[in-house]
Amino acid sequence: MEIDALISIEIATASPRYARGVTRPDPAHLLSAALRAQAGGSPGAAPPPPPPAAPRRRLPVVGVLVFALLLGLLAGTLAGLLTLLYPAG
Repeated sequence: MEIDALISIEIATASPRYARGVTRPDPAHLLSAALRAQAGGSPGAAPPPPPPAAPRRRLPVVGVLVFALLLGLLAGTLAGLLTLLYPAG
């Protein structure tokens, strides 16, 4: 019995954090505290402002309209040629 008492005294004095009657924290409490700290962030630090957005390049309206016109003319010409070369019936 004396050896068991001496071993428990050595264990209690070897770890000063837990020697004064402080029990180990519950893992569930540690996890919930860590999640609360992560969700709340640090109270004194503000996140840096986001960088300004780069200006978007606009498509030139005239260029798009000319492209659509040329594409329509090409499609119409092709349809007309096919109609003349391969008549229905």
